[in-house]
Amino acid sequence: MRVAFGTVVYKAAYKFHRDFIDTINKQDAEAFDVFLLNDDLDDNEYDNLIQGINRSVIRIMSDEMNSIPENRIRLIERVKKEKYDLLILGDFDDTMSENRISNILSNFSNDYSFFYNELYYLNTDKKFFHSLPPIIEDIDSIYECNFLGLSNTALNLKKIDRTMLETLYNKQTTAFDWMIYSLLLLQGHKGKRVDTCKTYYRIYDQNTAGEADISLGGLKKEVEIKIDHYSKLIDIDSAYIDLLKFYSMLHDSFEEYSNILFEKLTINNHYWWGRLSTDYFLKERKHMRIKNKEIKNYGKPYIIAEIGANHNGDMELAKKMIDSAVECGADAVKFQSWTNKSLIAQAEYDNNQKYDDCPKKHFGSLKEMVDKYYLREDQHYLLKEYCDQKGVDFCSTPFSEQEVDLLNDLDVPFFKVASMDINNLRLLKHIAKKGKPVVLSTGMATLSEIEMAVKTIEEMGNYEIIILHCISIYPPDAKDIHLNNIVMLQKLFPNYPIGFSDHTIGVSVPVAAVALGAAVIEKHFTTDKDLPGWDHEVSADTEEMKFIVEQSHVINEALGNFERTVSVAEQNKKTKFRRSIVLTRNMSEGEVITEKDITFKRPGTHIRPDEEQYVIGRKLNRNMREDEILDWGDLV
Repeated sequence: MRVAFGTVVYKAAYKFHRDFIDTINKQDAEAFDVFLLNDDLDDNEYDNLIQGINRSVIRIMSDEMNSIPENRIRLIERVKKEKYDLLILGDFDDTMSENRISNILSNFSNDYSFFYNELYYLNTDKKFFHSLPPIIEDIDSIYECNFLGLSNTALNLKKIDRTMLETLYNKQTTAFDWMIYSLLLLQGHKGKRVDTCKTYYRIYDQNTAGEADISLGGLKKEVEIKIDHYSKLIDIDSAYIDLLKFYSMLHDSFEEYSNILFEKLTINNHYWWGRLSTDYFLKERKHMRIKNKEIKNYGKPYIIAEIGANHNGDMELAKKMIDSAVECGADAVKFQSWTNKSLIAQAEYDNNQKYDDCPKKHFGSLKEMVDKYYLREDQHYLLKEYCDQKGVDFCSTPFSEQEVDLLNDLDVPFFKVASMDINNLRLLKHIAKKGKPVVLSTGMATLSEIEMAVKTIEEMGNYEIIILHCISIYPPDAKDIHLNNIVMLQKLFPNYPIGFSDHTIGVSVPVAAVALGAAVIEKHFTTDKDLPGWDHEVSADTEEMKFIVEQSHVINEALGNFERTVSVAEQNKKTKFRRSIVLTRNMSEGEVITEKDITFKRPGTHIRPDEEQYVIGRKLNRNMREDEILDWGDLV
C-alpha cells in the first residue's frame, strides 16, 4: 500500500515550521511520502521547509488564482493521480502523535472511505471534542456540527473518484472539510475512528478555523458558513431547504436573536461552525414592538412615566405632568383606569375607613379620595388626545373588563396589568383577547403565579408579553428589591422581554436595572414631590426622571454587545503602547539567539513578546546592533 501525508503550507503558519518538521520526522511509520502544496511561501521558505524533512517530498505549486478549497482539492487530486492508496491529512500549523500515521495504516480497511482520530489542544491533554463515535455511517453524525477536519482525518483514495472531485470543485465552501465528508456520507460512504493516536490543534490569532469565537461576530460567521454549506447540499438532497431557510432567517434577524444566542450554544462543540442548533429555535420568537420601538432585553429601554393618580383629579395638572414627561424624554405616560365602583367593594367603603398617618397623602374617607382621583371616561379621551399632540404614548392600567374595553377603543399601544391582578385570570384573558402587548407586573407574586399568568395570556393566542420585576412596597428597603430577579426572569422566560417597575426613592435602582438588561423601566412620576396625594412622595420629579432617561440610554449604549471588539483608536494605540522583540547586545550574522539576547520594548510594530518561542534558537542573517528591533526577515 502506498501512503502519503499531505498538507497545504502557507506564510501565516511558517513561524511554526520547525514544529511541523519535527512532527513529520518523528513519525514511526516506515514508508510514507510527503506532499506539500505551496500556497504563498517564498522560495527560500519553501526550500528550508523541504530540506528539513527526512522523507521524500513531492512539491506542488499553487495557482495564484486558486481559492483555499481549490488548493485542498488539488492536493487530493495530485496524490490520487500519483497512485497512492491512503492520504493522511494534516494542517501546517498543527502537530500529531508519533504513531498517528502508523496507527491509521494499521486500522486501514477497504470497508471505510475515511478515518479520523481524536483532536487535542496543543501541549495539553484536553480534547477538542468530548467524544467521537467509533463509526460514522450517515450525515446525521455531522448534521449541524462537523468534527471531521483536515487535521485529524485520512482518505481512502480508492473511494474518491473523478465525479467526487468534480462535485467538490462545483460546491466549494469555506468549511471545505465539512463539505467533503458531507458528500461522502450522502453517497453512502462510511468512516472509522482510529484510537490511541492524536492530532494536536494549535490556537492562535491567525487561525481562522480555530477555537470558538465567543462573540456575536463569531456566531454570525457560523450562520453564514451554514447558509453557504446548506445552499450547496440542497442540490443533492432537497431536505436541506428547511435548514437553509432557518439559517437565512436567523441571519436576517440576527440582532433580534442576539441576546439569547449565548445561552443556547452547545457546550460540547468548539469549532465555530458547530455550536448553533435549530432545536433551540423551533419556537418562533415574536419581534416585540410597542408602536415603532423595539422592546428587547439589553436593548434601549422603553421608559414609562407612571403618573397614575398623581394628577389628583386635575386635568390641567395632568397635562403639565405630560409636558414634563415629554421634556424628560419618557417614551410613555401611564395613568390608572378605575372608578369608584370597579376597584373597591361597598363593604370596604361602609367601614368608612379613614387614614390619619399622613395628612398630605390622605384626606377624608376612602370613598372621598377615590371619588376625587379616578379618571372619568371623557378625561381618558382628553388625555389620549393631548398625548398624541405631544408625541408620547398614552397608556393606562385597567382594573375591570369595562376599562379594558375603554382603553381598547382608545387604541392604547399596550395594556398594563397591575401586580394586584396577576391572579385575576378572567381579567387577563379579557386583556389578552384584544391582541395587544401585555405588560405584566409581578409584585407580591410567586413564580407559579407568574407562570400561570403567562400561560393564561398565551392560551388566548397572545405571545406579546413583557414581564416586569416589581416590589409592591412604597418605598421598599434596598435589601428587599432583589434586582437579580431580572436576570432570573430572563432565564425562566427567555421568549419574553423582562423589565422593572420601580417604587424606590431616587434614581440608583432603575438605572441599575438597565445595566441588568431591563427592557422596560416604569417609574412613578410627579412634577412636585410636595403635592398632596397618594404617590407623590415616592415618585421621581422632573430632574430625577430626566436623569433616569438620559443615564439609561448611556448605560445601554455603554453595555454594547457580547462581541469582544478592539476599536480603531485602540488598534492605533496598540502599535505605540505594546512591545516588540529587541536585541540586548550587538550580534553578528549567523549567531544563534538565546533568551538573554532579547528583551521587549516599544513600539509594538514587529515581532510580539508572545512569539518569543519562535525566535529563540534561530540564527541572524545579518549583523545587528544592541536595541535594534528584530524582524522575521532577520532570521534564518
